[in-house]
Amino acid sequence: MLGKIYSFAKEGALISVDNKLTFTVHAAVIALLITLITIIPGTILDLTGLYQSKSHPMAIAIGDSDNFSDYFSLFIAIVILTPILEELSFRLVQNTTNHWSSVFGISFFLSAHFFHYSGLNLNFFLHSISLVSVSLVIGVILTELKLKTHLISPIYVVYFTSISFAVFHLKVIGEPEYFLLYSMILLPYFLRALIYSFVRMNAGIIYSIICHAIFNSFFYFFNVAITLND
Repeated sequence: MLGKIYSFAKEGALISVDNKLTFTVHAAVIALLITLITIIPGTILDLTGLYQSKSHPMAIAIGDSDNFSDYFSLFIAIVILTPILEELSFRLVQNTTNHWSSVFGISFFLSAHFFHYSGLNLNFFLHSISLVSVSLVIGVILTELKLKTHLISPIYVVYFTSISFAVFHLKVIGEPEYFLLYSMILLPYFLRALIYSFVRMNAGIIYSIICHAIFNSFFYFFNVAITLND
């Protein structure tokens, strides 16, 4: 499957998938292995003092949990809600043939970035409605432009959203000593985004959500195991 992922990343090559669930599980395992390999440079930089790593907020929350209710709430947040929201925000837009998938994909993408970088609380109902409405309008315009001009290749959309996904996680990676080191620290997120995109483009948005959820379940249960063993 690594060769197929490489071909997809290189030229957007798609494949025929017989068993989508098996395909998705294999992709999630590859995402885990690639993440474990690509975090090594960050670990080395951390040891040398060039990078000040910090614990992921969700890992901290799991470490602070002391009852079943806390663990269950975090399971819902990490393994179910986060994959759904992030896949809708970063991978739904990658559909270049379905009009409304493109519209809502662009809308989710814009909304997620606005809330993330503006610091607005999602509980502000009026802000949410206004933002989604404006995003939908922009989504319709951009979708019409994309479908009519055919200027935007699907693989360009994949790369753009994958880079955005990586940058989206800047708040959880810590601060490298030098700016250029950010690319090295964000590499695991970027490669994982490419794998989710590979699943999304070949099997559909539901399966990219499942792939993301499987990966997050690794993260969740690993941190739960560490917490329970302390």
